[in-house]
Amino acid sequence: MKRIIYLLVFFLLLTTAACAKPAETGENAETESKQTETAEKTIDGKTVFSTKEENKVLYEKDGIKVTYLKITEDEYDYSLHLAYENQTDKKYDVQIRDDKLNGKESESIIISDDLPANTSIETDGIMISKSALEKEAIEKPEKLEGDLVVLYSITEEAARIPISVTFE
Repeated sequence: MKRIIYLLVFFLLLTTAACAKPAETGENAETESKQTETAEKTIDGKTVFSTKEENKVLYEKDGIKVTYLKITEDEYDYSLHLAYENQTDKKYDVQIRDDKLNGKESESIIISDDLPANTSIETDGIMISKSALEKEAIEKPEKLEGDLVVLYSITEEAARIPISVTFE
């Protein structure tokens, strides 16, 4: 009887050891850490952040990095400033698509940034026109949802970054 118990314990230990995750080192640990970090910042596949979260990396992959810097407001519009890094040999354009402001489609959102090859730039990024907001009976932006799209030759998507921004 003791032999059977010892054999069962032995097989249990072998099974546990075989299923255990090996210790992560170097690049694998860093990759998993980034995936975990990204997963914590996404809800329903969208990168979720508030305008208070300055210098927030929204996307970093395949030589392209998009960072939300800050929000500014003047008498004409709200601007969500963005920084781009393009470490590729291609020139890209950045646009917003499928956007909604405060839960409804809006004509007030403008973004069309050029992203030259092998450069780092900062732009006014996403601009929300106050006059267009007035026409749409929106007092002020509360939540912006949409996809930031990095395009090559207007047709090839290099990245699609679903975002959800809360204005604070």
